[in-house]
Amino acid sequence: MEQLRPLKHIQEYSKKYPDCWKSLDYLRNSVDNGEIVWEKWCFLPIAAAYSLVSEFHRNDPMWQFKHGMDAGILTALYTWRISQGIYKFDSDFFDSLTSTPIEKLPIDILCRLPEWCVYIESNGSIHYPGDNDIVYGYYVHLEHDMNDGRTEVRFVFDTEKGLFTFPLHLKETVDKSILACYEESQKHLNTPLTTLENDVFDIHKNVITKAISPLLYLCSENQDIKLNGKTDISLKKPLPKKTKKGIRFFPPEKPSFFEVGFNVGKTLRSYSDGSASGTHSGPRPHIRRSHWHTFLSGKRDSDRIRSLKWLPPIPVNFDGSEVTPTIHHV
Repeated sequence: MEQLRPLKHIQEYSKKYPDCWKSLDYLRNSVDNGEIVWEKWCFLPIAAAYSLVSEFHRNDPMWQFKHGMDAGILTALYTWRISQGIYKFDSDFFDSLTSTPIEKLPIDILCRLPEWCVYIESNGSIHYPGDNDIVYGYYVHLEHDMNDGRTEVRFVFDTEKGLFTFPLHLKETVDKSILACYEESQKHLNTPLTTLENDVFDIHKNVITKAISPLLYLCSENQDIKLNGKTDISLKKPLPKKTKKGIRFFPPEKPSFFEVGFNVGKTLRSYSDGSASGTHSGPRPHIRRSHWHTFLSGKRDSDRIRSLKWLPPIPVNFDGSEVTPTIHHV
């Protein structure tokens, strides 16, 4: 049986950086001891892994060009191994989800990831910019920038040619977030931000928009998720344990496999397979496109809580009316 790709990555980087997990555990404990403070939704800032990688390659003046992505990759792998969740989406649902327009990024909702880092399997519809490699899956976690307190979504794309990082500096929209990432990169390169080629920007936007949609769904309220065939599950982060050497998180013995949107996928296919036709008294049967909807809860005179729901494509006029799909959990 072929080894799972995330476990293969863990093994590969364990060999490249011996004792890296133990070293990162030591740095992670500093937050539990109150020595360093960062946001709770971030398991470990990338600055910790950067210090480890730079120390390991201290005798190589070209290490940033050769191993520049390793800090981001190590942070994602270290964070993922704490809970080891692998999320497999129904292919039709994945396509519908990733084609749903995102007008505004709900930054506060993105901070509600069910795990500190998730691995989302792709159905082959996402290609990494540059070499156009198919993305098998990708790691996603939240980053608290220790320099300016910036909130980022960190992607690590898993392709045939290796792992590639992409930081998204969270702004109001995907466009602004990508531009903020470009601007930050130019600062480090000490070069002015030139006019971006439209096709380059569009490629990045296409990839990030597709990659972030499943992430939004995992943070939403109306999740269709199964674990070992069960839908009555609670997605929550693991708790640490006290040891003689301080507070520690112990990785599970094996990954957890979550099936996402398979009931929704069945419903979508039932409508797409329909052969109904329109009538003279109404418009041609069509599917109203899926969309994200933000709901507010709580008293109006208090701090209201925002929640996100993904509303699936809605068949209209198949029988002269609008039909709201009913998702049956089985």
